[in-house]
Amino acid sequence: MSHTTTIPWSQIVAALPPRISEILIQLHTIATSHGATLYIVGGAARSVFTHDLITDLDLAIANPQPDTMPAMATFLDGTLTQHDQFATATITLSPTVAHTLGIAGIDIVPARTETYAHPGALPHVTPSDIISDLGRRDISVNSIAIGLHPDNDCPIYDPFNGQGDLVRGIARILHPNSLIDDPTRIIRIARIATRLGLRIDAATRHAIRHACTQEVITHVSQRRWLQELRKTMAEVDPAPPLALLQRWGLLGAIHPSLRYRKRYASCLPHIPHAYRLIVLFWDASLLHMDDFITTWHELPVIYRQIPRVRRQKRQINQLAHAPASAIARQLQRFDDVLLTALAELNMPLAELVARWHTARHNAPKTLVNGNDVLALGIPAGPRIGLILNELALALLDQKIAPSDRAGQLAWIIHQFTSQSH
Repeated sequence: MSHTTTIPWSQIVAALPPRISEILIQLHTIATSHGATLYIVGGAARSVFTHDLITDLDLAIANPQPDTMPAMATFLDGTLTQHDQFATATITLSPTVAHTLGIAGIDIVPARTETYAHPGALPHVTPSDIISDLGRRDISVNSIAIGLHPDNDCPIYDPFNGQGDLVRGIARILHPNSLIDDPTRIIRIARIATRLGLRIDAATRHAIRHACTQEVITHVSQRRWLQELRKTMAEVDPAPPLALLQRWGLLGAIHPSLRYRKRYASCLPHIPHAYRLIVLFWDASLLHMDDFITTWHELPVIYRQIPRVRRQKRQINQLAHAPASAIARQLQRFDDVLLTALAELNMPLAELVARWHTARHNAPKTLVNGNDVLALGIPAGPRIGLILNELALALLDQKIAPSDRAGQLAWIIHQFTSQSH
């Protein structure tokens, strides 16, 4: 295996959080004792050359023995996950250990090569050397590896001149069929290019636009599309990559309901990551929205409430001057975090949610409990909870003195006991 340049171990250490260099030395020792070679790859290798701090440590290992990965997992106190379908394994740190070490995680995977039975298919994976492993990646700046040799200068493997593209600020695919083999690479290109401020070269732009018009887009599983979209939504600023995906036509090709509108750019940072996907279909027709939510089974179950909120748009608009109890009746049937996210996209809803949150914060607590209601002769069952909820709503509207327990009981008797007989 050939390489042309090396990098001092000290330059790698400079890009690592404290304590991580010692861990890499131990992992290198484990690898060499099993006749294997360990490499820094992907974004972690790229960060060494851009002088950024490594937050996700991606490692590849060539020629591991059956007990190599378990030994590393034991040392890291991590979880070893076998991927039989892809003949690979992954070691992932627990969140607690990762936080202690000051990184998001350490992922270690065997070096591998991929072939595709047909466009958009899951790849067939076989073990390989590091050069072949780099050849399966998305763009050249992600196709750099650094061999770990803590006692010497470390060899750099860069068969696609990713370092040169980093200097020139270019995002470039590795071969013409890259995006037909795996169209999800288009989302990764948008994400990496906007994060690093890279210009997408002409050949890659042409390949992207060509792939977005092909039937292969529909051959990719929902799970894989959602996986990449969720990673994009987790960016510090998801708006730039989403704008690219919209311009290229990929979002609509994935599903007719998906469309990014620039007016939502300022909303995205205020929406929790798990709910940011909403911006892509909030303005869709209800028909397309229903189809997306009911047929894409990997979506969170809570998303099923979103069409219900849309269908009650008229009722929501009519609540502008309604009492707090009316707002509560309309909104309490929905998940509170979901409503807060949707409020970022709809001003009338935002005003109602703000009023509701204020009313709940200031509302007095009921002085009556379920046992008190039972003592009034009302049978046990769901109706007890409904009565207590109505009492709380009455308190919201200040229909009852908050410190008057007898008055609260009298209100329940007046409103409900005649209905229980």
